Amino acid sequence: MKHARKIRRQTAINGLDLVSEAINLLRIAPGRLLVAYYAGSVPFVLGFLYFWSDMSRSSFAHDRCLQFSMAVAGLFVWMKCWQSFFAIELRALLAHGTPGSWTPSRILRLVAVQTAVQPYGLLLIPVSLLLVLPFHATHAFFQNTSVVGDGTSSNVLATVKRSWSQARLWPAQNHFMLWLASPWLLLPAMGVFFTLGWFIMSLMSAIPGIERYWFLPVLLVCGISAMMFPFSPAGSVVVGNLGTLIIISPVLLNKLMGVQNLFTMAGPHKVFNVTFIATLFFLAYLCLDPVIKAVHALRCFYGDSRRSGEDILVELRSIAATGRQTQPADSRTTAEAIT
Repeated sequence: MKHARKIRRQTAINGLDLVSEAINLLRIAPGRLLVAYYAGSVPFVLGFLYFWSDMSRSSFAHDRCLQFSMAVAGLFVWMKCWQSFFAIELRALLAHGTPGSWTPSRILRLVAVQTAVQPYGLLLIPVSLLLVLPFHATHAFFQNTSVVGDGTSSNVLATVKRSWSQARLWPAQNHFMLWLASPWLLLPAMGVFFTLGWFIMSLMSAIPGIERYWFLPVLLVCGISAMMFPFSPAGSVVVGNLGTLIIISPVLLNKLMGVQNLFTMAGPHKVFNVTFIATLFFLAYLCLDPVIKAVHALRCFYGDSRRSGEDILVELRSIAATGRQTQPADSRTTAEAIT
């Protein structure tokens, strides 16, 4: 049994093919799924960035800390529930089936399970990232909870056990996927290299007339994204493009339409601050995380199929459907040949 399980793990789909399959899954998914994903994620990102900015700069931060913290916590649960809906629907799409009706009782069970498990990820994922070795399994566990905690059961312990068993599957595949596309690996890389960029721009701010050289931050962002490539290839490309867009947009508004803004008035060296880095990270997160959710929907699908054979049944149904579609055309061809 152990030998057979080892063989099954060794013959798993490789990480690059899995990411490619996840992207194709997102392409064929109904548009309403991405709308649901961003309806849950964007409010949390905006709320967290506002909380970050207000707590670091406002003179009333101490008075509003409790209320704003509770609001951000509520937005986090809101995000995780919608992300779970997104992942569950993708998992059902893989099986060419429906996830079942979303009754009020099922929605309440989903909210209860996600609320009970997902907040621990705010602590365990960063800690495991610092420790390096347990990061792949910890990250996969919380992603799997979004897939398997589908509201059909309110048993949190059973959901945790199932998520953990899926997280332990195919570690090499999981490591490769994390390296290629996970936004979490951007955190340490962005922290190091953008701190270096801030230091360089601070030194350059002493140069007279530095405000005219708006392209310097663009070159610096491109250089930083190139240095981050070994940490997260897809993430570095996304960060480079988004950072360039954020820097160039106010300059173009000023050059083409004469609109003055803080960037053009303060100078390009002011762009490298903590708020800019946080905004850039969350924008990259919104671009990359749907792919990660699709990857783990696939991993759960293939993990369950080791015992149920669901992937084979789906392939057989696809072949049968293709055969039924081509049969009338073949019949017409045969009839034409006879006549």
